Amino acid sequence: MNLSIIPSDQIEEIISKSMLNSYANQFYKHFRLYKKSKDQEALHQLRVYSRRLSAVLNLLKNVIPVEKRKEWNKEIKRFLNSLNQPRDIDVQIVYLKNILKENDECQIISEEIIKHLQKQNHRLETKVVRAFKRIHNRKTVGDIIEFSAQPDERKHIQLTPPSSKILGIQCKKRLNPFLQKFTHYRNDIIDPHKVNELHECRLIMKKIRYTIEILKPFFPTIKKYLKIAEDLQSILGEIHDCDIWIEFLDSFPKTLSIKRNKYSKEESKHLLSELKKLRALRVEDRLVKHKQLVVFLDKNNSSVFEKQLLKSF
Repeated sequence: MNLSIIPSDQIEEIISKSMLNSYANQFYKHFRLYKKSKDQEALHQLRVYSRRLSAVLNLLKNVIPVEKRKEWNKEIKRFLNSLNQPRDIDVQIVYLKNILKENDECQIISEEIIKHLQKQNHRLETKVVRAFKRIHNRKTVGDIIEFSAQPDERKHIQLTPPSSKILGIQCKKRLNPFLQKFTHYRNDIIDPHKVNELHECRLIMKKIRYTIEILKPFFPTIKKYLKIAEDLQSILGEIHDCDIWIEFLDSFPKTLSIKRNKYSKEESKHLLSELKKLRALRVEDRLVKHKQLVVFLDKNNSSVFEKQLLKSF
């Protein structure tokens, strides 16, 4: 395999187009698969590649025309937002189905919530269909593929030392604000009651993770930091899922037909009792996940993580 050497004055353009083209083609692959089969894994991958495309557009903004970048980012984020709620509901339904298998103390309320979530997902289908039509009709991803097409000799790239340095500078500029924000929140998230701070950290870590991920082929030494970012994002995500659940369960009595005389007084009392037990399970899950977070943070010092990661470029 012949690898082309990238001149330093073309480094950002070639790399950004290479990554954009790869991710845009993967997006289209899963786009077609989901339209054909409604495969949930394809839906998940569409969210992943939407985030990767957005990360590349933001990382290497200097070589992408401003108006194009803004337009593409806007459409990709709009598409991504339309997929988030249906995917989250699918995850909630899977969780409840597992509860039905493992816990016979929350059977009736779990079945009621599953019915409610399925109805909610059905209502969202129209929104998802509109999102698919919009991004297809606007040719957003097709435009990205056309813009990022490369001559054959540039499809396999190798960094020279000067080129590596130039890309490394851009990487540090992009990552440094995220790492500083994470360090700022580091002490706050030790407190399990800091719900907003934990949520903000999750969003920050997601940006760090996707930025590291797209740079991994060019800087192999950052692989170990990608694993740290992935694991941390995963724990923070699980804590956030618990928070969403607890908030949802606290509001569910109003949603449930208990107050509309669907159930007898005794049945309503039993449902509310099961609801409290289900909520207690989620609170317990959250405490376990937060303890895992504290252990993880103790093991992986954030200031060391930040310094060593930036030294990798």
